[in-house]
Amino acid sequence: MNVCVQAVNFHAGAELCDFVEKKYAKLENYCDRIIAIEVYLKVKNTPDKRNKMVETKLSIPREEIVVKKICRTFEEGTDRSLDTLKRQISRCKEKTKTH
Repeated sequence: MNVCVQAVNFHAGAELCDFVEKKYAKLENYCDRIIAIEVYLKVKNTPDKRNKMVETKLSIPREEIVVKKICRTFEEGTDRSLDTLKRQISRCKEKTKTH
């Protein structure tokens, strides 16, 4: 599994990138067929404090899951994205079991 972290329009520190990679690496426990995970960290130009966006694209065979979360921090967005991805992965597993 390949985890690619990209910061859009800002420079992400090594600590943030390592945090995101370690968190998303845990998804292998839920699905062993994950091909790649692309994570885009973006800062939106809004006066609101919730201006950090974490966009995740998870690729598994015959399926691609995209999750977008806007939060106050990238860490919070990462955690929320992981929760959503875990639910989506379990739905995909259920769908393939019924067929």
